[in-house]
Amino acid sequence: MAKPGTYSIWIVPGKGMKGRLYRRIKELSGMHNATPFEPHLTLVKDIKMGESEAVERTKGLAGSLGSFAVKLGRPSSSQSYFKSVFIKVRKTGELYRAYRQASEAFGLKSNMYRPHISLIYASLPASKRRSIVKGLKAKELGGSFVADNLHLHRTEGGVEGWRCVFKARV
Repeated sequence: MAKPGTYSIWIVPGKGMKGRLYRRIKELSGMHNATPFEPHLTLVKDIKMGESEAVERTKGLAGSLGSFAVKLGRPSSSQSYFKSVFIKVRKTGELYRAYRQASEAFGLKSNMYRPHISLIYASLPASKRRSIVKGLKAKELGGSFVADNLHLHRTEGGVEGWRCVFKARV
């Protein structure tokens, strides 16, 4: 029997939005000695199970979801390492339904869902986070994209070791 892993389900933007976000993530990571990562909106995290079971459940989830619009809000920051500087995502009915379905599919409790797209993973002082947020151009990073795919990522250890193990269209 395979050893269980830790996984997350991500919604990854399409090429245009993904490119804009990745350029900003790469720039901020370079400026603050952080590891860059693929732009994504985490739907659920901390999934503990074997990879084959996680893939099968992801397939089932993708088959039950329809595509929907993800609407980006304003940039913000927090003290959390994985949410140091981020873009708020509007919690629409479609997004919340997808979150609830994903939680159910993986046997997770539905907790407070705060959708966002992180721009840097780092421990930064509040003044630095505020400065970064102030320098972000809402026009460049705002807008929306269609959530039409799910990525299953193994998210154990450091960011540099995370890897996508399965992709599914919804």
